[in-house]
Amino acid sequence: MTRVRGRLLPAAAATLLIAGAAFFIAPPVAAQQAQDGAAAELLQATVGRYCVACHNDRLRSADLSLAGLDLARVGAHAETWEKVITKLRTRTMPPVGRPRPAAEAYDTLATWLENEIERFAAARPNAGRTEAFH
Repeated sequence: MTRVRGRLLPAAAATLLIAGAAFFIAPPVAAQQAQDGAAAELLQATVGRYCVACHNDRLRSADLSLAGLDLARVGAHAETWEKVITKLRTRTMPPVGRPRPAAEAYDTLATWLENEIERFAAARPNAGRTEAFH
């Protein structure tokens, strides 16, 4: 490091500050993947326990089956999961009188589903029609 009268050059200090801040602001990739994996497991367990009993291929309550959906690819079924997010955010499912998950599970799962849908959309942007006027 270059010193000027016992002090670090401002550019070097700024570089160290930015690098240090980036380390604390953005979690390491492995930690983020572990967090995503834990959320996916929570989603799988919660959907299996509280949702699939009514929303399966046999009963199809409200014309919805969650049994065959791939939870690893939430974005591929965004329309369905957005309906689920609405029910989670408003706490309307499972219905009153049925077993319900813990209160914090509602927001955790809804947020995770929203993030997965956004991640899927960002990786596969759809520009829509791009033809010029005729």
